[in-house]
Amino acid sequence: MPDAAALPALPPAGFLSSAAAGPAAGLLSRQESLAVVESSSGLRTSVPGASRFLSGSLTVYSANAAKALLPKDLLHQLGRPEQNYASPEAYRSSKETFTLFLARHARERFGATWAVAEAGAAEAESLPKRLRPGGAFSVVAVVGPGIERVRLVEGGASREANMWAFALAGLELLGECLATRNNVTGLSKL
Repeated sequence: MPDAAALPALPPAGFLSSAAAGPAAGLLSRQESLAVVESSSGLRTSVPGASRFLSGSLTVYSANAAKALLPKDLLHQLGRPEQNYASPEAYRSSKETFTLFLARHARERFGATWAVAEAGAAEAESLPKRLRPGGAFSVVAVVGPGIERVRLVEGGASREANMWAFALAGLELLGECLATRNNVTGLSKL
């Protein structure tokens, strides 16, 4: 699990490319595709040839973006904003639900084999005061053939370091899910 506090403010060149290489190779070897949805990590596909497996991506950075990009029936399933923002615990729980719904939606919408969704708060200071005690965090979800995983990632004080850590967490969870599927289907590990 990436530790946001342990990352330098700006990771070295190739940091995400290296982290993305294994999942990218797995997707390419099976001729599978990926959809990405993110809001606080800046998660990007950073490997050469990504267009061969990346079906598409969405950045749902605000409530207005969610209203514009997501179906109304999906938004209604996510709960009422006053409940989702009632406490740090409720907010985090709502993000777990939100990322799983986003990953399912993106996978279906883009016709992708896999989807990664990420949402959270890259820095606590940008949150309403009642939510700040919960700190910076991200929730990452991966949905693929027979696999749905959700992971909470704690952040630190640095917005940029958190964004790098959250992006890395998404890539790591995707890699774990691909490896799990490899073991189930008898394919070689990444």
